[in-house]
Amino acid sequence: MIITLNPQRGIDWRILLLALGMFALGTDAFVVAGVLPVIAGEMHVTEGLAGQLVTVFSLTYGLGAPVLAAVTSRWSRNRMLLLSLGAFCLANIGSALAPTFSLLLLTRFLAGCCAATFAPLAYTTGTSLAPAEKRGQALALVVLGLTVATVFGSPLGTWVGEHFGWRLSFGLVAALAGIAFLALLIRDLPKTASTPALSLKARLAPIAEPQLLLALAPHYSGISASTRSTPISRLCSIIVLRSQTSAACYSSLVWVLSSVTGLAALLLIALEPNCRSM
Repeated sequence: MIITLNPQRGIDWRILLLALGMFALGTDAFVVAGVLPVIAGEMHVTEGLAGQLVTVFSLTYGLGAPVLAAVTSRWSRNRMLLLSLGAFCLANIGSALAPTFSLLLLTRFLAGCCAATFAPLAYTTGTSLAPAEKRGQALALVVLGLTVATVFGSPLGTWVGEHFGWRLSFGLVAALAGIAFLALLIRDLPKTASTPALSLKARLAPIAEPQLLLALAPHYSGISASTRSTPISRLCSIIVLRSQTSAACYSSLVWVLSSVTGLAALLLIALEPNCRSM
């Protein structure tokens, strides 16, 4: 997808800061898998048990988004976006400093909660920062941060973990999230009109949409845990931009597809010991 910017109006830099936050989130989601042997060795646990760090983060991120959105729906959207991004930074600092595996697992759960809160808000805030005719480009830029993380962020974090220790991998994620948080705090986000609070049932309503059901079938058949963010983001962008689905429903679409991916990932994790023994 080619993104062209209007040279007269340019792009709101706050959209790029949201993309940086999504880049940090995507790096955090994938980097753990690359440094699992190092974590397992230092924490004196098996690699299978260390793999639960990925499971806890992914499930919390995928399943927590609609629940946390419903719980925080009456709060200021801008305040929740900044709080979740700042807390995400702190959670990764906690992961980098965790002295025991139990505390490390707890920090991954907290990071997943923060990611589940931040990601949907980043999508909707990004579109609100652009004029109506540029909202598709704004959404694509924010999603691009998550997609680029699978190509550059995860390998970079893995390289840092292998050469300087896995704790610095989390430190890298915390630094990226901290930069985005401080920059957004300084630049200040525009006030948005209050929207009616939606119940959890209303937020899950897009599941019944025919476009989503049609999209789920091929996505589920071709799912893989290591490449899930790219097809998820592209597919949801197509659904949102080519149908009457509002940008506010984007988080629900991401949640559904992420949950399907999470189930597939859990199945792979469960079968992995058997596959190795064959």
